[in-house]
Amino acid sequence: ALLVSAMKSRLSRYAAMTEMPRLDSIPFESEYQYMATLHKNTKSENNVVYVKGSVESILARCSKMLLSTGEVVSLNANSCIAASDIFAKRGLRVLAFAFLTVNKSKTDISHADIDKNLVFLGLQAMIDPPRSEVIQAIQTCHNAGIKVKMITGDHELTALAIAQLIGIAGNSQNLKELQVLNGKRIAELSDQE
Repeated sequence: ALLVSAMKSRLSRYAAMTEMPRLDSIPFESEYQYMATLHKNTKSENNVVYVKGSVESILARCSKMLLSTGEVVSLNANSCIAASDIFAKRGLRVLAFAFLTVNKSKTDISHADIDKNLVFLGLQAMIDPPRSEVIQAIQTCHNAGIKVKMITGDHELTALAIAQLIGIAGNSQNLKELQVLNGKRIAELSDQE
């Protein structure tokens, strides 16, 4: 998906690899909900870290945002969340992107390096439609009296939209009525609950 986005933006993979070769990376871990890469910037006096992940995890680490004019301003997290929610309600998976400029001597990165002061770049929304056989399988389960549960790493609003699409949620728009729980809420529950 990211390569497709880069090609649509007319970015050359070759240019990116030669002008900004990767020095280090932090792979995605569900605990952190992001991944990061450190790049040598051959056209600048600084290196740069790019981070992508869930909207919540990225925004929590940002203090500023980059406008389309190139101006860096204070972060307006509410507008970013509102835009993300619009995409999620349509069943789209949403990723957030940010960057951090670091000293040229920095050749490796850790979670502590990107814990704060990131600059928010934007959102990417993509569709991952369910296979048609999933919808039929859900209907077969319902006809047999089987209660279907869905577990996903998606945002609650995306999960609700997908649950409606595949027939788990019906027409309900109420997250509580459908017992949509995020990981934080599940962690607060007792074993019995």
